[in-house]
Amino acid sequence: YNLTVISGKERMPVGARDLQGLFQEAFEKRLAHSGAKSVSRHESGAPVILITIRTVQVDVQERKWIARVVYDAELFIENQLVTRETLSGHAERVRIVGADNVDETMSDIITEIINRLDIVKFLQQGKLL
Repeated sequence: YNLTVISGKERMPVGARDLQGLFQEAFEKRLAHSGAKSVSRHESGAPVILITIRTVQVDVQERKWIARVVYDAELFIENQLVTRETLSGHAERVRIVGADNVDETMSDIITEIINRLDIVKFLQQGKLL
């Protein structure tokens, strides 16, 4: 899929990603936007947010893209699970006949569902804020 970051009305293409890469890139952008710093390797004592993709279903029915995504967000501190949240979303987008807009549609849907995780509240539940 091609990831497009949406900021207000502006769409910024990021490039092609597999599903895992799509989630990772989107979460890194989301964390950065929230003021958090993302590190590529585990640093001793650093909190870890683990995202587990449980379900991704994409279908075309009549003239609509229909998608369902479920993922778990877990926060670990010192290898101990401190909070967990399961998020899900269902979205539909009109399919433009003659256009293959699956990349844009999936970016929109993934962004919408990723934004359902309230990062500040999630970190507060883990007593980090």
